[in-house]
Amino acid sequence: MLWGMKQPKYIQAVLDQIAASGLSDAEVCRRAGLNTATLVRIRAGTSSPTIRTLELIERALGESPAAEAGQ
Repeated sequence: MLWGMKQPKYIQAVLDQIAASGLSDAEVCRRAGLNTATLVRIRAGTSSPTIRTLELIERALGESPAAEAGQ
């Protein structure tokens, strides 16, 4: 994990959404236009995703970042 810390809640929430979706990591990455290595690094905690990456993943899951924020 990055700096020996556990994942921030917002990152863990996205990872939980991926798990709940029933989609494979490969399918989520395909839909989001990301390399699967990106998601592997996020899961391992060796990379901190950008807001844009999180938005792409949420959109791939059919979630709207604005809706989640209550906008």
